Amino acid sequence: MKNYRKPYRVKRKKPILRNRFFWIVILTFTVLAGISYFLFFSPFFQISNIAITGNSAVLEENIKAFIPAKNIFLIDAEIIRKDILDNFPQVAGVKIHKRLPDALSVAISERSAVALWCEEEKCFFIDKEAVVFKHIADEGLALSGVEGLIKIAGAREILNKEKISQILDIQKKIRERSIATTTQANIVSEERLNVRTSEGWEIYFNLRGNLDWQIQELDLVLEKQISPEKRKILDYIDLRFSRVYYK
Repeated sequence: MKNYRKPYRVKRKKPILRNRFFWIVILTFTVLAGISYFLFFSPFFQISNIAITGNSAVLEENIKAFIPAKNIFLIDAEIIRKDILDNFPQVAGVKIHKRLPDALSVAISERSAVALWCEEEKCFFIDKEAVVFKHIADEGLALSGVEGLIKIAGAREILNKEKISQILDIQKKIRERSIATTTQANIVSEERLNVRTSEGWEIYFNLRGNLDWQIQELDLVLEKQISPEKRKILDYIDLRFSRVYYK
């Protein structure tokens, strides 16, 4: 018996240029490459308009120096924000918004001085957060020209937001009661604060005590025990204890 085998045929491969899948891949790649170029490399999305608001102490040109002239999608807003905060102590906050296709909005919030921090005959602006941020000589100001700002000195390492708040509260309440005009405050320790008046005498406060009670006692002792003549030679009034002492 003869064994007949089915003849083997070699299947020809279709040329790649005639392969539909190949052209679909090429077309997809071309479209994606075109979109990528348009989004990231074309001038259409290149930042050309930068709007800066809220700045007065910091020049607009100085802020713009930290914003690279590049594609809006490649801008890292967080890095720009951090660079501005690190380089301008007088800036408290920065908000950056991208405005398609080519604009950047930068909103600056600057620190507001509530007092002066002074050391070694140099004074700086300080805000309510106890951040020392600007040497007043940079503003061309003399100390006499900084109206209403109390001068604070003493232990820098214990200067904080709470102590700034206490000093400002003391200054405000003494002014409201028309007791005296406060000009300087010296942070002696965590507990003790010495406040100097425009008349030359000082008031010693216990910062861990009841400040309202101490100011009330100050008002009473000046009204009942210290005459205007005695105030001229007064050295200090000590409010740190249950009994008021003065000299």
